[in-house]
Amino acid sequence: CITTRRSVLAAGVLGSSSAFTAAATATDTGISTATVRLASGQYFPLASFGLQAYDDERARKATLLALEVGYRNFFASALAGNARGFARAVCESGIPRSELFICGSVAASPSRSVRASLGYEAAYASTARGWESTMSAMVSG
Repeated sequence: CITTRRSVLAAGVLGSSSAFTAAATATDTGISTATVRLASGQYFPLASFGLQAYDDERARKATLLALEVGYRNFFASALAGNARGFARAVCESGIPRSELFICGSVAASPSRSVRASLGYEAAYASTARGWESTMSAMVSG
């Protein structure tokens, strides 16, 4: 596991993504701890860490770093194809899954016009297949 965010950044494992740099810079003064209380009583963190532009290995490293500095809300896009790397990091971190909020998208169909022409049942089935694919990748991570 990654031990310090500075060692990760110094090693250059994440490349030069400006989005990640901004997140890392923000953590030097502490990430936002603002939350919203949900009907369930849980507190949902407003600061989210997005994993849309990384391959599996970079997503794994970025996720470990984000977890280390305190992020607990993640957006892991199925369209980026990095769900396995993200899932590996969550497992490696040792942080209980119950402490994490994982948001994302599913690949349902290629375009709005295609979705509109599918009809409700076909669009629902396509979305369900996308969800199954995403969950499969998360579990196999």
